[in-house]
Amino acid sequence: MMTWSGQGDITGMLWRLLILLLVGVVRVANAQAILVLDSHTPGHIELRDYLGVLRDPSGALDERAIRLRTQEFHALSQGSGLNLSYTRDVIWLRLMVRSALDVPSEWRLELDYASLDHADLYDPAAAGPQLAGDRVAFGARPLPHRNPLFALTLAPGESRELLLSIRSEGSLTLNPTLWRAAAFYSHSENTYALHALYFGMLLALAGYNLLLYLALRDRLFLYYVLFVISVGLGIASIYGLAGQYLWPDAVDWSNRSLVVSFAISGIVGPLFTQMFLGTARYVPGWDRWLVVGIWSSVGMLAIGLWASMRLGMRLMSLSTLLNCALMLGCGILCIWRRVPGARLYVVAWAVLLLGGALMALRNFGLLPTHFVTLHGMQIGSVLEMLLLSFALANRFNQIKQEKAAAQAQALVAQQALVASLQKQERELERRVAERTDALEAANRRLHELALRDPLTGLANRAALYAQLGEALQTAHLRAEPVCLLMVDLDGFKAVNDQHGHGIGDRVLVQVADRLRASARPTDLVARLGGDEFVVMAQGLDLPAGAQDLAQRMLSAIAEPLNFDRSTCVGASIGIAISSFVAEDPDELLRRADAAMYSAKASGRGAIRWAGEDTTRAGFANV
Repeated sequence: MMTWSGQGDITGMLWRLLILLLVGVVRVANAQAILVLDSHTPGHIELRDYLGVLRDPSGALDERAIRLRTQEFHALSQGSGLNLSYTRDVIWLRLMVRSALDVPSEWRLELDYASLDHADLYDPAAAGPQLAGDRVAFGARPLPHRNPLFALTLAPGESRELLLSIRSEGSLTLNPTLWRAAAFYSHSENTYALHALYFGMLLALAGYNLLLYLALRDRLFLYYVLFVISVGLGIASIYGLAGQYLWPDAVDWSNRSLVVSFAISGIVGPLFTQMFLGTARYVPGWDRWLVVGIWSSVGMLAIGLWASMRLGMRLMSLSTLLNCALMLGCGILCIWRRVPGARLYVVAWAVLLLGGALMALRNFGLLPTHFVTLHGMQIGSVLEMLLLSFALANRFNQIKQEKAAAQAQALVAQQALVASLQKQERELERRVAERTDALEAANRRLHELALRDPLTGLANRAALYAQLGEALQTAHLRAEPVCLLMVDLDGFKAVNDQHGHGIGDRVLVQVADRLRASARPTDLVARLGGDEFVVMAQGLDLPAGAQDLAQRMLSAIAEPLNFDRSTCVGASIGIAISSFVAEDPDELLRRADAAMYSAKASGRGAIRWAGEDTTRAGFANV
């Protein structure tokens, strides 16, 4: 009979068996599948179901450390992909492969995403890692190909544990495929041929529209050519063709050219839209948003040239999506407003937007990686280029039609011109007479302007001499003397030096106004030049009238300036009186000038009479 102690041992044994069974189930669930290669293996195998994945956030683990942690690799769940978006982690992939073939076999391991920065294969049978990625110069790659590509040779019955280390500043999109060597090269040739067809089409479109630009000098065609070239370079960078053929050794530029190319397309695309749709006329609000899009792409260009590529790649995907949506929205509104060519434009940009959206959503890890998401931008761009080329062809035909219509209108206009010439002949005499009168009035005006000082509006030297000569002749006949007051400003040079010529001119204008206000209506106020003024007066009560007139002028000039109350100037005045005999104007001016300098010599702000005029006027100098 079994004791309670025996029953307890049996129970414990059952628990231990259950735990071991559960552990075994878990290990089976997490076990990584081994890829067995045999004669029935197809030409290529998608490796997703055979891969173990381990993320290294620190980026510090090397091959030896990783091989000690193989238990931490986990298989991908059903339906999950290897699109890890933008991450700083180093991604390790583990592939267990065994050859069941009777002969040695050649295989190629391809990562179908050329924009990966670093992809390193650690093969125990190799002397060292095989390094690939767009951060590796093309000549240093293990195999000459646009994508990361590695060679693998398996002996009959051989098993191999392969490790892939992958890191990138851009979108970390992984699509590992194992190819039979012969099948891969056949596939590669076909792929290169399709790429050649794509880029050949772009070059043909660009060349054709460049010829149209050279013939028509319409900047719209030039914008199209620049857009085609920039998008083409961007696509070539995405698929590794630019790094292979254009700059195989410029590793840093090969990485940046992707962002720079799409930034340039983001500048040229809105410029093309503005001109093609006439947005400034039809949709001015959207036109301003297009300008914002242009400047944001200029910022993207600067980021692509100098900033971190991790930031540049993210912003490029977002900017491409937003720019396409912006131009598509503008085109839809233009359809609503019946803008010519808007329908075809919208169809073209909708196709490109779809391709760009698929690429951007894949880059951010929101869509899985497959043929459509991987090549959507390429497919959308070529369709868009063709549609835009058709739109430009329609524009070219429209230009031809407009030219023909313009020629017909020119013929009608020419006939109308012939008819109107007869009418114009009848009106010619009347118009000639009117213009003759206008010219005479203009000449009179010019004559008046020639006798005026342009700054102050006073009579100038020529006007003074003319009127002074007539006044002296009249004075000789009537025995009525002419009084001449020579006014020179005191302190003007200091104001001019301290405040500049602009303020000096304002001082002269204000002094001229005060002299004009102080003089009688019959007196002539003139400016000789600089800060010298002359007042000619007739019929004054001498000497008191001349003295009073001079004193009024001194007082008026000494007042603070209207535009600067802290600044003022003074004046010195010399007075000369003509004799009753015929006198030369220059002689009278000389005597007045000498009297003025006598006033300055006496301390400025004074009035002095010419020496010989003192007795004649019966008035002593003050």
